[in-house]
Amino acid sequence: MGENIEDDDNDSGIEQTESLPVPLSPEQLLIVAIIDRALKDLNAPPQHVRIKALRWLRSRKYEPFSFLWCCHALGVEKIEIQSVINSYPKRKFTYKY
Repeated sequence: MGENIEDDDNDSGIEQTESLPVPLSPEQLLIVAIIDRALKDLNAPPQHVRIKALRWLRSRKYEPFSFLWCCHALGVEKIEIQSVINSYPKRKFTYKY
């Protein structure tokens, strides 16, 4: 379980795992890429990118392409991804102009 499954028809560069339905539709791959980008942005050098990613991931809005909407579209519970987000150290961000 949890092994990566390679798909020869998958040109997206995103590896599919057994925890999501296989094969993922193109729409689901897009949503996975959106969440993956936000998680990568948590470690991005520009502070404004980190702030934007954290706000998106912690948002309680439910609208198209919000974090909650993306989780629902993938059939995963927010809590499954939220544990990764909560392990990210909370910092007090200051803006530099």
